[in-house]
Amino acid sequence: MMMANPNLQAAVMNQFNQMSMNPPVKKTLDPNLTLYVGNLPDNTFDNDLFKNFNSKNYKVAKAKVIIDRNSSKSKNFGFLTFFTPEEAQRCHDAEQNSQYGGKQLIVSKWKKDKDYDDKSNVFVKGLPKDMAQNQMHDLFKPFGAIESCKLEMDSNGTSRGYGFVQFEKIESANQAIQALNGTTQGGSELTVTKHVKRSEKEETPDFYTNLHIKNIPTGFTEANLRDLFKEFGDVRSVKIKEDGSEQGFCQMSRHEDAKRALEALNAKKEINGKFLFVSKHISRSENTAGGKVPPITQQMKETFKSNVYVRFIPKSVTEKEFMDKMSKCGKIISMKL
Repeated sequence: MMMANPNLQAAVMNQFNQMSMNPPVKKTLDPNLTLYVGNLPDNTFDNDLFKNFNSKNYKVAKAKVIIDRNSSKSKNFGFLTFFTPEEAQRCHDAEQNSQYGGKQLIVSKWKKDKDYDDKSNVFVKGLPKDMAQNQMHDLFKPFGAIESCKLEMDSNGTSRGYGFVQFEKIESANQAIQALNGTTQGGSELTVTKHVKRSEKEETPDFYTNLHIKNIPTGFTEANLRDLFKEFGDVRSVKIKEDGSEQGFCQMSRHEDAKRALEALNAKKEINGKFLFVSKHISRSENTAGGKVPPITQQMKETFKSNVYVRFIPKSVTEKEFMDKMSKCGKIISMKL
Protein backbone atom coordinates (compact mmCIF):
# COMPACT_ATOMS: atom_id res chain seq x y z
CA MET A 1 0.00 0.00 0.00
CA MET A 2 1.52 3.35 -1.11
CA MET A 3 1.66 6.19 1.36
CA ALA A 4 0.65 9.68 0.15
CA ASN A 5 3.52 12.17 -0.15
CA PRO A 6 3.03 14.41 2.92
CA ASN A 7 4.79 17.37 1.26
CA LEU A 8 2.58 17.15 -1.84
CA GLN A 9 -0.53 16.77 0.30
CA ALA A 10 0.40 19.86 2.33
CA ALA A 11 0.99 21.87 -0.85
CA VAL A 12 -2.39 20.90 -2.28
CA MET A 13 -4.18 21.78 0.96
CA ASN A 14 -2.36 25.14 1.13
CA GLN A 15 -3.43 25.97 -2.43
CA PHE A 16 -7.04 24.96 -1.68
CA ASN A 17 -7.12 27.19 1.41
CA GLN A 18 -5.82 30.16 -0.58
CA MET A 19 -8.50 29.64 -3.22
CA SER A 20 -11.18 29.54 -0.53
CA MET A 21 -9.98 32.76 1.06
CA ASN A 22 -9.43 34.51 -2.29
CA PRO A 23 -12.27 33.57 -4.66
CA PRO A 24 -11.92 34.49 -8.35
CA VAL A 25 -12.70 38.12 -9.07
CA LYS A 26 -15.94 38.47 -11.03
CA LYS A 27 -15.41 40.31 -14.29
CA THR A 28 -17.48 43.47 -14.67
CA LEU A 29 -18.42 45.29 -17.83
CA ASP A 30 -16.51 48.45 -18.69
CA PRO A 31 -19.10 51.22 -19.23
CA ASN A 32 -16.72 52.99 -21.64
CA LEU A 33 -16.48 49.96 -23.90
CA THR A 34 -19.93 48.39 -23.49
CA LEU A 35 -23.31 49.05 -25.09
CA TYR A 36 -26.69 47.66 -24.13
CA VAL A 37 -28.68 46.32 -27.11
CA GLY A 38 -32.39 45.72 -26.54
CA ASN A 39 -35.46 44.68 -28.51
CA LEU A 40 -33.61 41.77 -30.08
CA PRO A 41 -35.62 39.16 -32.03
CA ASP A 42 -36.33 35.90 -30.18
CA ASN A 43 -33.95 33.85 -32.31
CA THR A 44 -30.89 36.09 -31.76
CA PHE A 45 -27.88 34.56 -30.00
CA ASP A 46 -24.28 35.62 -29.35
CA ASN A 47 -22.94 34.83 -32.80
CA ASP A 48 -25.89 36.49 -34.54
CA LEU A 49 -25.41 39.70 -32.58
CA PHE A 50 -21.67 39.69 -33.25
CA LYS A 51 -22.11 39.10 -36.98
CA ASN A 52 -24.71 41.84 -37.36
CA PHE A 53 -22.46 44.57 -35.99
CA ASN A 54 -19.20 43.14 -37.30
CA SER A 55 -20.67 43.20 -40.83
CA LYS A 56 -21.13 46.95 -40.42
CA ASN A 57 -17.38 47.35 -39.81
CA TYR A 58 -17.58 47.89 -36.06
CA LYS A 59 -14.61 46.54 -34.11
CA VAL A 60 -16.51 44.27 -31.73
CA ALA A 61 -14.50 42.39 -29.11
CA LYS A 62 -17.41 40.39 -27.70
CA ALA A 63 -21.18 39.98 -28.07
CA LYS A 64 -23.39 38.47 -25.39
CA VAL A 65 -27.15 37.77 -25.51
CA ILE A 66 -28.75 37.16 -22.11
CA ILE A 67 -30.57 33.82 -21.81
CA ASP A 68 -33.25 32.93 -19.28
CA ARG A 69 -31.94 30.11 -17.09
CA ASN A 70 -35.33 28.48 -16.63
CA SER A 71 -36.66 28.57 -20.19
CA SER A 72 -33.31 28.67 -22.05
CA LYS A 73 -34.85 31.35 -24.25
CA SER A 74 -33.44 34.76 -25.10
CA LYS A 75 -34.46 37.68 -22.88
CA ASN A 76 -34.31 39.83 -26.02
CA PHE A 77 -31.39 41.96 -24.91
CA GLY A 78 -27.63 41.69 -24.75
CA PHE A 79 -24.32 43.56 -24.63
CA LEU A 80 -21.63 44.54 -27.09
CA THR A 81 -18.05 45.10 -25.92
CA PHE A 82 -15.72 47.10 -28.18
CA PHE A 83 -11.95 47.46 -28.32
CA THR A 84 -12.00 51.24 -27.86
CA PRO A 85 -14.38 53.81 -26.30
CA GLU A 86 -14.41 55.69 -29.62
CA GLU A 87 -15.75 52.65 -31.44
CA ALA A 88 -18.46 52.15 -28.82
CA GLN A 89 -19.49 55.79 -29.17
CA ARG A 90 -19.57 55.55 -32.98
CA CYS A 91 -21.88 52.53 -32.81
CA HIS A 92 -24.09 54.19 -30.20
CA ASP A 93 -24.58 57.30 -32.32
CA ALA A 94 -25.27 55.47 -35.57
CA GLU A 95 -27.22 52.36 -34.61
CA GLN A 96 -29.98 53.69 -32.31
CA ASN A 97 -33.32 52.47 -33.76
CA SER A 98 -31.53 50.55 -36.53
CA GLN A 99 -33.44 47.63 -38.06
CA TYR A 100 -32.54 44.03 -37.25
CA GLY A 101 -34.76 41.02 -37.82
CA GLY A 102 -37.76 43.24 -38.46
CA LYS A 103 -37.38 45.13 -35.16
CA GLN A 104 -35.94 48.51 -34.25
CA LEU A 105 -33.07 48.08 -31.81
CA ILE A 106 -32.50 49.99 -28.61
CA VAL A 107 -28.80 50.87 -28.37
CA SER A 108 -27.67 52.68 -25.24
CA LYS A 109 -24.61 53.08 -23.08
CA TRP A 110 -24.38 50.41 -20.43
CA LYS A 111 -24.96 51.45 -16.82
CA LYS A 112 -25.62 49.64 -13.59
CA ASP A 113 -29.27 49.82 -12.51
CA LYS A 114 -28.36 52.01 -9.54
CA ASP A 115 -26.75 54.55 -11.85
CA TYR A 116 -30.01 55.27 -13.71
CA ASP A 117 -32.02 58.20 -12.39
CA ASP A 118 -35.70 57.20 -12.15
CA LYS A 119 -36.67 60.87 -12.12
CA SER A 120 -35.32 61.18 -15.68
CA ASN A 121 -37.51 58.34 -16.96
CA VAL A 122 -40.64 59.41 -18.85
CA PHE A 123 -43.73 57.34 -19.62
CA VAL A 124 -45.81 58.22 -22.68
CA LYS A 125 -49.09 56.72 -23.84
CA GLY A 126 -51.63 57.57 -26.50
CA LEU A 127 -49.06 57.27 -29.27
CA PRO A 128 -50.50 56.75 -32.77
CA LYS A 129 -50.42 53.07 -33.69
CA ASP A 130 -48.48 53.86 -36.87
CA MET A 131 -45.69 55.74 -35.04
CA ALA A 132 -42.38 53.86 -35.14
CA GLN A 133 -39.74 53.83 -32.40
CA ASN A 134 -37.40 56.15 -34.30
CA GLN A 135 -40.26 58.63 -34.73
CA MET A 136 -40.96 58.46 -31.01
CA HIS A 137 -37.24 59.10 -30.41
CA ASP A 138 -37.33 62.13 -32.71
CA LEU A 139 -40.39 63.47 -30.89
CA PHE A 140 -38.51 63.62 -27.56
CA LYS A 141 -35.04 64.42 -28.92
CA PRO A 142 -35.44 68.25 -28.86
CA PHE A 143 -35.65 68.24 -25.06
CA GLY A 144 -32.23 66.77 -24.34
CA ALA A 145 -29.89 63.81 -24.63
CA ILE A 146 -31.73 60.46 -24.60
CA GLU A 147 -30.12 57.41 -23.05
CA SER A 148 -32.74 54.96 -24.29
CA CYS A 149 -36.12 55.00 -26.03
CA LYS A 150 -38.48 52.02 -25.99
CA LEU A 151 -41.77 51.67 -27.88
CA GLU A 152 -43.73 48.71 -26.53
CA MET A 153 -44.88 46.21 -29.17
CA ASP A 154 -47.11 43.14 -29.06
CA SER A 155 -46.11 39.67 -30.28
CA ASN A 156 -47.19 40.59 -33.81
CA GLY A 157 -44.91 43.61 -33.96
CA THR A 158 -47.80 46.09 -33.60
CA SER A 159 -47.36 49.15 -31.40
CA ARG A 160 -49.16 49.06 -28.05
CA GLY A 161 -49.38 52.85 -28.15
CA TYR A 162 -47.08 53.53 -25.21
CA GLY A 163 -43.40 53.59 -24.37
CA PHE A 164 -40.58 54.91 -22.19
CA VAL A 165 -37.87 57.52 -22.66
CA GLN A 166 -34.83 57.65 -20.38
CA PHE A 167 -33.19 61.08 -20.48
CA GLU A 168 -29.71 61.85 -19.19
CA LYS A 169 -30.97 64.82 -17.16
CA ILE A 170 -34.04 65.43 -14.98
CA GLU A 171 -34.46 68.87 -16.57
CA SER A 172 -34.93 67.29 -19.98
CA ALA A 173 -37.62 64.94 -18.64
CA ASN A 174 -39.47 67.82 -17.00
CA GLN A 175 -39.36 69.90 -20.19
CA ALA A 176 -40.67 67.02 -22.28
CA ILE A 177 -43.57 66.43 -19.88
CA GLN A 178 -44.48 70.10 -19.77
CA ALA A 179 -44.30 70.51 -23.55
CA LEU A 180 -45.92 67.27 -24.76
CA ASN A 181 -48.47 66.20 -22.16
CA GLY A 182 -51.96 66.76 -23.52
CA THR A 183 -50.75 67.51 -27.05
CA THR A 184 -51.97 65.65 -30.12
CA GLN A 185 -49.95 63.44 -32.45
CA GLY A 186 -51.61 61.89 -35.48
CA GLY A 187 -55.06 62.59 -34.06
CA SER A 188 -54.23 60.95 -30.72
CA GLU A 189 -53.84 62.82 -27.42
CA LEU A 190 -50.61 62.07 -25.57
CA THR A 191 -50.27 61.48 -21.85
CA VAL A 192 -46.69 62.16 -20.78
CA THR A 193 -45.71 61.67 -17.13
CA LYS A 194 -42.81 60.58 -14.94
CA HIS A 195 -42.50 56.82 -14.97
CA VAL A 196 -43.49 55.39 -11.59
CA LYS A 197 -42.27 51.92 -10.65
CA ARG A 198 -44.95 49.37 -9.93
CA SER A 199 -43.60 48.93 -6.40
CA GLU A 200 -44.23 52.64 -5.75
CA LYS A 201 -47.82 52.50 -7.00
CA GLU A 202 -49.11 50.35 -4.18
CA GLU A 203 -52.19 51.91 -2.59
CA THR A 204 -54.19 51.23 0.56
CA PRO A 205 -57.95 51.28 1.11
CA ASP A 206 -57.53 54.68 2.79
CA PHE A 207 -55.20 56.16 0.19
CA TYR A 208 -55.69 55.95 -3.56
CA THR A 209 -55.38 58.05 -6.69
CA ASN A 210 -56.51 55.56 -9.35
CA LEU A 211 -60.22 55.39 -10.19
CA HIS A 212 -62.21 52.84 -12.18
CA ILE A 213 -65.15 54.13 -14.23
CA LYS A 214 -67.98 51.96 -15.58
CA ASN A 215 -71.04 52.62 -17.77
CA ILE A 216 -69.24 55.17 -19.97
CA PRO A 217 -71.62 56.15 -22.81
CA THR A 218 -70.73 55.45 -26.43
CA GLY A 219 -68.97 58.38 -28.06
CA PHE A 220 -67.58 59.71 -24.78
CA THR A 221 -63.88 60.32 -25.49
CA GLU A 222 -60.80 60.34 -23.28
CA ALA A 223 -60.69 64.12 -23.70
CA ASN A 224 -64.27 64.30 -22.36
CA LEU A 225 -63.30 62.06 -19.45
CA ARG A 226 -60.30 64.25 -18.63
CA ASP A 227 -62.46 67.39 -18.70
CA LEU A 228 -64.97 65.74 -16.37
CA PHE A 229 -62.42 64.77 -13.73
CA LYS A 230 -60.20 67.85 -13.89
CA GLU A 231 -62.99 69.73 -12.13
CA PHE A 232 -61.81 67.93 -8.99
CA GLY A 233 -58.06 68.44 -9.36
CA ASP A 234 -55.01 67.68 -11.46
CA VAL A 235 -55.46 64.61 -13.70
CA ARG A 236 -52.34 62.56 -14.41
CA SER A 237 -53.85 60.23 -17.01
CA VAL A 238 -57.11 58.83 -18.39
CA LYS A 239 -57.87 55.72 -20.42
CA ILE A 240 -61.05 54.29 -21.95
CA LYS A 241 -60.90 50.58 -22.82
CA GLU A 242 -61.35 49.82 -26.50
CA ASP A 243 -63.06 46.45 -26.03
CA GLY A 244 -66.62 47.80 -25.87
CA SER A 245 -66.90 47.17 -22.13
CA GLU A 246 -67.77 50.83 -21.42
CA GLN A 247 -65.03 50.97 -18.78
CA GLY A 248 -62.17 53.36 -18.20
CA PHE A 249 -59.62 54.63 -15.70
CA CYS A 250 -58.53 57.96 -14.30
CA GLN A 251 -55.44 58.69 -12.22
CA MET A 252 -55.52 61.85 -10.13
CA SER A 253 -52.40 63.49 -8.71
CA ARG A 254 -53.76 63.64 -5.15
CA HIS A 255 -55.78 61.23 -3.04
CA GLU A 256 -58.03 64.02 -1.79
CA ASP A 257 -59.03 64.91 -5.36
CA ALA A 258 -59.70 61.27 -6.26
CA LYS A 259 -61.90 60.87 -3.19
CA ARG A 260 -63.91 64.02 -4.01
CA ALA A 261 -64.40 62.86 -7.61
CA LEU A 262 -65.59 59.43 -6.46
CA GLU A 263 -68.06 60.88 -3.96
CA ALA A 264 -69.40 63.45 -6.41
CA LEU A 265 -69.73 61.27 -9.50
CA ASN A 266 -70.46 57.69 -8.47
CA ALA A 267 -74.07 56.85 -9.43
CA LYS A 268 -74.79 60.60 -9.44
CA LYS A 269 -73.41 61.88 -12.74
CA GLU A 270 -75.69 61.23 -15.71
CA ILE A 271 -74.26 61.49 -19.23
CA ASN A 272 -76.38 60.80 -22.29
CA GLY A 273 -78.98 59.02 -20.17
CA LYS A 274 -76.43 56.81 -18.36
CA PHE A 275 -75.12 57.11 -14.82
CA LEU A 276 -71.39 56.64 -14.24
CA PHE A 277 -70.12 54.14 -11.68
CA VAL A 278 -66.87 55.39 -10.13
CA SER A 279 -64.85 53.36 -7.65
CA LYS A 280 -61.32 52.96 -6.37
CA HIS A 281 -59.29 50.99 -8.90
CA ILE A 282 -58.21 47.68 -7.41
CA SER A 283 -55.06 46.10 -8.82
CA ARG A 284 -54.85 42.39 -9.51
CA SER A 285 -52.25 41.89 -6.77
CA GLU A 286 -54.41 43.76 -4.25
CA ASN A 287 -57.48 41.74 -5.18
CA THR A 288 -55.72 38.40 -4.67
CA ALA A 289 -53.94 39.38 -1.46
CA GLY A 290 -55.30 38.00 1.86
CA GLY A 291 -58.81 38.46 3.19
CA LYS A 292 -61.90 36.27 3.00
CA VAL A 293 -63.66 38.24 0.24
CA PRO A 294 -61.64 39.90 -2.56
CA PRO A 295 -62.18 43.72 -2.77
CA ILE A 296 -63.61 43.53 -6.30
CA THR A 297 -66.21 41.00 -5.14
CA GLN A 298 -67.10 43.28 -2.25
CA GLN A 299 -67.61 46.21 -4.63
CA MET A 300 -69.81 44.10 -6.90
CA LYS A 301 -71.97 43.03 -3.95
CA GLU A 302 -72.52 46.66 -2.98
CA THR A 303 -73.47 47.53 -6.56
CA PHE A 304 -75.90 44.63 -6.90
CA LYS A 305 -77.83 45.50 -3.73
CA SER A 306 -79.96 47.85 -5.83
CA ASN A 307 -79.86 45.70 -8.96
CA VAL A 308 -83.06 44.04 -10.21
CA TYR A 309 -83.24 41.10 -12.62
CA VAL A 310 -86.41 40.77 -14.71
CA ARG A 311 -87.40 37.62 -16.63
CA PHE A 312 -90.07 36.75 -19.18
CA ILE A 313 -90.08 40.19 -20.86
CA PRO A 314 -92.04 39.97 -24.15
CA LYS A 315 -89.75 40.17 -27.16
CA SER A 316 -91.86 42.97 -28.60
CA VAL A 317 -91.02 45.33 -25.69
CA THR A 318 -88.50 48.01 -26.61
CA GLU A 319 -85.80 49.39 -24.36
CA LYS A 320 -87.67 52.72 -24.07
CA GLU A 321 -90.89 51.00 -23.09
CA PHE A 322 -89.08 48.95 -20.51
CA MET A 323 -87.34 52.05 -19.15
CA ASP A 324 -90.62 53.96 -18.89
CA LYS A 325 -92.25 51.09 -17.04
CA MET A 326 -89.44 50.59 -14.53
CA SER A 327 -88.86 54.29 -13.91
CA LYS A 328 -92.26 54.47 -12.19
CA CYS A 329 -90.67 52.54 -9.32
CA GLY A 330 -87.81 55.01 -8.83
CA LYS A 331 -84.71 56.61 -10.32
CA ILE A 332 -82.83 54.29 -12.69
CA ILE A 333 -79.03 54.47 -12.73
CA SER A 334 -78.49 51.97 -15.52
CA MET A 335 -80.48 49.50 -17.55
CA LYS A 336 -79.71 46.66 -19.94
CA LEU A 337 -82.34 44.89 -22.00
